[in-house]
Amino acid sequence: MNSQLKAENKNYAIPYHILGKINAKLMVSNPATPGYQRAKGLFKNRTVNYGILKRLKNFFDYTDPHKQSAEFELVGGQEMKNFVQNTLNSERERVKLQTNNKVMSMPPSAMDNTLNLQQSPQMGLNEATRKPSRRGAAIIILNEENKILMVKRSPTRSQWMPGKWAFVGGKIEGDEEPIEAVKRECIEEAGMVLEHFIDEFDFAIEPTKNDYIFIAKAPKNALVNINEEHVDFGWFSIDEIKKMDIVPKLDECLDIAVNKLQQKGIYK
Repeated sequence: MNSQLKAENKNYAIPYHILGKINAKLMVSNPATPGYQRAKGLFKNRTVNYGILKRLKNFFDYTDPHKQSAEFELVGGQEMKNFVQNTLNSERERVKLQTNNKVMSMPPSAMDNTLNLQQSPQMGLNEATRKPSRRGAAIIILNEENKILMVKRSPTRSQWMPGKWAFVGGKIEGDEEPIEAVKRECIEEAGMVLEHFIDEFDFAIEPTKNDYIFIAKAPKNALVNINEEHVDFGWFSIDEIKKMDIVPKLDECLDIAVNKLQQKGIYK
């Protein structure tokens, strides 16, 4: 069972609230603190594979949260411990059920044919169940002065619109709900956990693609910690944004957002 899970080499997304907790601890911890580099790696990668899950389980099994509180909390604390244990349990159960079902219901020759069909990149079960790609999601974040957070996309690390200023956002992954996607993207790209959402709307950033656009308030005294996809950030007024080198149609999207904010009495 362990060898099969290791061979699958699946990545498991760390829940956004755990990433937020890790990032908050990183920002107030000394880099020399035990576990700092481990926590930094978890936040940067945002996913764990089976091997890392097992190493984390071993860490939690032999770490006293009272005597090693700083190291324990740096890697997500009890929430991460629960996530690791639950993920390992569910994945092991999944493999066990798959193995039992195949052995009980199929002769060896049929099993081989089915496995070959599933692994084919051209046809088979994967082709029949493949879902179409989902839309993206972006977030307009307001601070206490109603200025908007903008991030500058890296000229070398960003595949889409390198060097341009944009809202925080990205692709919706798997079965994510749009709001969960923007929460995750905000943690990944800005190191910020969002809770206070004001409004949302659809907007065609590209001719054949509509994105989910959310408007939210930043936490009080929020700190921004951009990732490697960006080289700069700032809080700007609407007039300032419209004079910047922004991604296409962002100004039109901003006009819609401003209208919604004015209707709510947030902008005059």
